[in-house]
Amino acid sequence: MVKAFHPLIVASTSAARRQMLERAGLMVHFRAPNLDEDILRRANSDLDGKGMAQILADAKASSIIAPNSIVIGADQTLELNGKLLTKAKTLNGARHQLLALRGQTHYLHSAVACTRNGLLLYRHAETASMKMRNFSDDFLEDYLHKAGSQVLHSVGCYFYEAEGIQLFDQVEGDYYTILGMPLLPLLAFLRNAAMLAA
Repeated sequence: MVKAFHPLIVASTSAARRQMLERAGLMVHFRAPNLDEDILRRANSDLDGKGMAQILADAKASSIIAPNSIVIGADQTLELNGKLLTKAKTLNGARHQLLALRGQTHYLHSAVACTRNGLLLYRHAETASMKMRNFSDDFLEDYLHKAGSQVLHSVGCYFYEAEGIQLFDQVEGDYYTILGMPLLPLLAFLRNAAMLAA
C-alpha cells in the first residue's frame, strides 16, 4: 500500500470506487457523504451531465470535514439524448433502462474533487462515449438473471468491468472514467501536490 502524506478519506459507499483505489495501492478511509443528492440535482437541473457530475463530486468532498485530511468526492452521471438518467430502483426498471440504451450511444460523465478542511483543492471531470449493441431480448433476460439486483447499484444498470461489457459494440474513453472516477488525473494531482510519493 502507498501511504499518503496526509490522511485520505473517500466520501463514498461505492464498492467500485473502493476497489479502484485499493487496487491502486492507496490507503484510504471511506465514509458516507453527508448530503441529499436529490435536492442538489433539483437545484442544479439546468446543468449538463458533466456539470452535474462535477457539482455532485464537489458536494460529496465538501460534506465531510476531517482536520488535516484530504477528502475525495466522486460522482458519475449518464446522459442519453440530452437527458440524465438515474439509477433504476427495481429490476423491471433496469430492464426498461437497458432497453432504452439498446442500440444507442450514451455518455458517462465522471468527476472527482478533493477538499481539505472544507476548501476545494482540485476538481476534474471526463466523459466516455458508450455505444450499446442491439442485443436480443433473450440476452437481456439472461444478463439480468445473472446480474440480479447488483445492476441497481450502477447508473447504467451494467458493470462494464464484468459481464456488462458484452452489452457494448464500441467504447471511447478512459477505463476508470467508465468505472466512475477519473483515477489517473486524481493520482497525478495527489503526487503533484506532494500528497503521495512521486
